[in-house]
Amino acid sequence: MGVWLAGAYKNIPAGGFFGLAIYMLLLFWKESRESKKAGKIADQFDLFLVEVNGALAFGGPAMTVIRSVLDNAPEPLKGRVELMFQQYQQGLPVTPDKNKDINIFFELIKIKDAKGGTIDRSLVRLAEKIKKGRIQREESIAELKGSQMAIMSQYGILAMILLATYSQDIFKDIMIGTSGGRFVMVCVAMLVCLSLLFARKVVKDQ
Repeated sequence: MGVWLAGAYKNIPAGGFFGLAIYMLLLFWKESRESKKAGKIADQFDLFLVEVNGALAFGGPAMTVIRSVLDNAPEPLKGRVELMFQQYQQGLPVTPDKNKDINIFFELIKIKDAKGGTIDRSLVRLAEKIKKGRIQREESIAELKGSQMAIMSQYGILAMILLATYSQDIFKDIMIGTSGGRFVMVCVAMLVCLSLLFARKVVKDQ
């Protein structure tokens, strides 16, 4: 796409930056979907811990309670945690999850198996930590949605302007035929790349 744009606008740097921007836009879309999926799992794990702590309050072995609640947990959380349990019980290396809180939860289970004792209070503290993180994440997502809509609308308008004016002689004479116009095209392409780079960073930090 960058090569085609470079040829269409007779501007290699601008074409390269526009091509890079399209690539980053696809990554931005992919990472946004992954971020939403990670957020869904985090919410499921939050509810899972609430149910575990509630069941532990009535007494009973911690592992029995955890497995019982896990049996009724929704996917994809259930599949992920069950896989970690299976690997642990079979003596295989446990594959760490992308969610750090799930890894902490599983480390607590391993410590209990190794040293005994109770992990009830640790699970309560973990649940409180996750609740705070969920509230912060929801606030960040609300702000991010507004930024995403603004970015997408701006790029949509820019794309329509470039397409609509490309065949116009005045556009070719100024933006393609002059050094100043070509410089402006490069600057616009660079700004698009930088804004997408920032947008990707915001998504990854969620």
